[in-house]
Amino acid sequence: MNAIAPMCHRRAVSILGLVLLAAAFRDRTALAAEAQVRPFHVDVPEKALLDLRQRIAATRWPDRETVADRSQGAQLAKLQALVRHWGTDYDWRKAETKLNALPQFMTTIDGLDVHFIHVRSRHKNALPVIITHGWPGSVLELIKVIGPLTDPTAHGGRAEDAFDVVIPSVPGYGFSGKPTGTGWDPDHIARAWAELTKRLGYTRYVAQGGDWGAPISSAMARQAPAGLLGIHLNLPATVPPEVAAALAGGGPTPAGLSEKERAVFEALMTYAKQGNSAYFVMMTARPQTVGYGATDSPAGLAAWILVHPGFAQWTYGADPEHIARAWAELMKRLGYTRYVAQGGDWGTPISSAMARQAAAGLLGIHINLPATVPPEVAAVLPMGGPAPEGLSEKERAVFDALVASGKKGNLAYFTMMTARPQTVGYGATDSPAGLAAWVLVHPGFAQWTYGAEPEKSPTKDDVLDDITLYWLTNTAASAARLYWENGARGSVVVAAAQKTGEISLPVAITVFPEDVYRPPETWARRAYRNLIYFNEVDRGGHFAAWEQPELFAAELRAAFKSLRPTQ
Repeated sequence: MNAIAPMCHRRAVSILGLVLLAAAFRDRTALAAEAQVRPFHVDVPEKALLDLRQRIAATRWPDRETVADRSQGAQLAKLQALVRHWGTDYDWRKAETKLNALPQFMTTIDGLDVHFIHVRSRHKNALPVIITHGWPGSVLELIKVIGPLTDPTAHGGRAEDAFDVVIPSVPGYGFSGKPTGTGWDPDHIARAWAELTKRLGYTRYVAQGGDWGAPISSAMARQAPAGLLGIHLNLPATVPPEVAAALAGGGPTPAGLSEKERAVFEALMTYAKQGNSAYFVMMTARPQTVGYGATDSPAGLAAWILVHPGFAQWTYGADPEHIARAWAELMKRLGYTRYVAQGGDWGTPISSAMARQAAAGLLGIHINLPATVPPEVAAVLPMGGPAPEGLSEKERAVFDALVASGKKGNLAYFTMMTARPQTVGYGATDSPAGLAAWVLVHPGFAQWTYGAEPEKSPTKDDVLDDITLYWLTNTAASAARLYWENGARGSVVVAAAQKTGEISLPVAITVFPEDVYRPPETWARRAYRNLIYFNEVDRGGHFAAWEQPELFAAELRAAFKSLRPTQ
């Protein structure tokens, strides 16, 4: 027995070693497969295009908006004309041809397929740049800058201004994979982009981003991966804490602002009051756009109604002041000369309006969702604190509960993309018109004329290319989840929320005059301690690369000129 035992032990050890060796080989093989960069070609089945046209033809439209502008959302007549073109004359195959004319690839990072365009310049010593799109954009909004960046001599630049261009599709967008779990936030995407550039063999590169590309590029700068030289942003997070707090509370203007800073503050206040952040506060600001998907899609309608934490009641077509006067008239017609009113949820502002109007016979009101949060508390709630000084123990408990409620997404019907992206997805996925209306609600399209000026970019077909990409890849919901992932961080234009103080790498900023946020240079220099370039240009908006590709490319050349190696 004693002679056999060591022999068995040696045999067991040998078998275990073989098992471990085989496992290690499988792991290495899997990692090698994941790290491969595979060519990619777009070829949408004709069946999918036929289905899209059939759905468009069968669209059931909501009634016309009750205002003469877009303050309720995408206007019916304009959207009908665009969708009619989408279902008849529009040709997706032209967009396919444009994409397939570019080198496209797929690689797997952290278990997720990442689609990207990669165009190398013909010029020596080209500086690699990774450019990130946002919502409701895609890689299509950036392809017009590829030529000016990779071949500057053909576009008024010099050979030494050339870039190699990498344009990835953000996870959940376009042809990239859709995350099946949580965690693909801007920080994770930033790490993935660093891995992508490494796989492409770049040891020195820069990054650029607007919209969601800005926080993703900023996260790359915070993480400072090997080889990243600097970043360029066209929607920088520069709003200082005291300004963010005042904006959240509706004022007053913080003391000590310069004339230009005050002008920016007032523009941001006006912007908020006009409902231009409507994709975050859809129910408050854009009921008409909500209607497109909910009217054309039963699933969208059900999901939208049921998303409210109290099983929402949706009042549509009149404001609380108007409804309050109607209720007073109703009581009068019923013959009542003395009565009281009660309300909760939307009933609260309506009953409160009745009390403000002091209708004849109204004795008083009872409300069970009263508007009692004081200004100093309202100002800090969106920032998650700190709690104002002087609160009693009970007041502090209420404050803490409100902060916790906000972080849990309980105001979801106001901030749909941040809190309930899945619900957004039902209507936008089932209804082409609903998807178009949702995309077009973005304030970046506020000045777009639905293709009425064909010489201006983006054209009607440019925008339909982008919307159709969302449709054919079924990414309305997965793209929206990026807002959910970022929810706890707060606004993408607030310096503290985006931790800009942690960035030591060079930062460059271009301010486009028609963008949704136009930061003053003083705020930018306060937010970014290593700001190497700041320029305010005379044209362009939120989709700058789409609208002004030549100017956008020129800005990148100037921004990163100091980071190029000396010749």
